[in-house]
Amino acid sequence: MKFLDSILPGSGAIIKTAVRAVQRGVASLVQSLRDDWAKATSSQRGTSRPSEEIRHDIEEIDGEITDLEKKLRRDGQLNRSNKEELEELRRQAMDLAEEHQQARSEETTSEILQEKTEASATSLSQDYLHILDWSRGPAVRMKPCPKCRAPMHLNRRNQPQNAIFTIKDYFWACTNFYIPEGTPGRCKGTLPFSDQDFGLLHKAGIPELEINRDHFTLITSQKPALKVIERRMSQAIGAQDIDVNCPIHGLPLVLQEKQTAEEGNVLDYYYLRCPHIGCGQTRKLKDAAQLASFLTRITGEGILS
Repeated sequence: MKFLDSILPGSGAIIKTAVRAVQRGVASLVQSLRDDWAKATSSQRGTSRPSEEIRHDIEEIDGEITDLEKKLRRDGQLNRSNKEELEELRRQAMDLAEEHQQARSEETTSEILQEKTEASATSLSQDYLHILDWSRGPAVRMKPCPKCRAPMHLNRRNQPQNAIFTIKDYFWACTNFYIPEGTPGRCKGTLPFSDQDFGLLHKAGIPELEINRDHFTLITSQKPALKVIERRMSQAIGAQDIDVNCPIHGLPLVLQEKQTAEEGNVLDYYYLRCPHIGCGQTRKLKDAAQLASFLTRITGEGILS
């Protein structure tokens, strides 16, 4: 399905489509997405469970996993029955994480498709490159790692190859990269990001996606804006980002504040982390666009609202 290459819950849908389709207008994009979505869901039996219900199951299973892991740390080993139970619970958690990603994709896509006037499109170009930073973080269910098949997320080099970031500095990274070194399942799989024929379909009224990168960078680099960002992010510490789940435990990642962040550098304060004890799954939040995306998913309003 050409319009369903990757659905990014909470942020909109990156849609692989010809530039001429974007030029035909939002209505054409929405109708194409609606047609492809109908085809993709017509073969599914019944209706998917609400994501909230799935999250409840994930939390219950994680509690059982935590109890067995505590027993393992206390006793140094588990009997055969407990080992098998722990393995089964972990498999269930991974299955639920995949189900949750599917449910959130369906819920978000349905919201976009409900009314054409509520959708907006942004063409991917160098002038609007911050839309990729906006989308970095959420796992993409339909972009499996070529090495381990785990979900991948959009990432970017720490430093640009040239003086300024370009599309070539972005790539897909395996979500299992953050598993601690030496732990089974750790993966460093990557895929290049293609700039060919991509556009962004999202909910209308998101100002961060309707202005170009230079204007967005200028606004968000001012002291008044940085103070607003710090205040709003600080208020959200401990909040669950239900659209960014740990691929191992299925739990929504939680907003944390760095203890060793550079003072005054708001873009180095925050990150998302799996709440499961000992889990190393994290997602960096180092761009104003990423912070705006997070705030929009959590509060309904970004930085420029």
